[in-house]
Amino acid sequence: MPWYVGLSVYNEPNNHLFHTLLVHLSTSLFGNAEWAIRLPALVAGVLLVPLTFLTGRATAGREAGIAAGTLVAASSALIEYSVLGRGYTMICCFTVINVLLATRILRRLIGWEWVLITLSSAIGLWTIPIMVYPNILVWG
Repeated sequence: MPWYVGLSVYNEPNNHLFHTLLVHLSTSLFGNAEWAIRLPALVAGVLLVPLTFLTGRATAGREAGIAAGTLVAASSALIEYSVLGRGYTMICCFTVINVLLATRILRRLIGWEWVLITLSSAIGLWTIPIMVYPNILVWG
């Protein structure tokens, strides 16, 4: 189907829209191989480790960042989410990005972080509507 059909039809509760767009781009570039379908979730899962490190370092120091990144890298549930080919690791990334940006906003009150946290929250909601809960926690 064309990309706009996948993004405009939300009849199924498991249609993760932003993930659907990324899978469409991946399969357009690499073909319909199984690894190409799962590639966006894998990339998000791999990016989750350094994002968690940066967030841990920003909130509690370097040692906490290393510990948090190590725990995320070794988490069997997050590894499974990274290879399932779904949007769950993207939600994890957007949540961690939001926490990192909220920490920077609370410390410095600089404007560009507000734009990024708004975009991250919106894209997370576009990926899976359940992102409303992390958004409530971070924005609250």
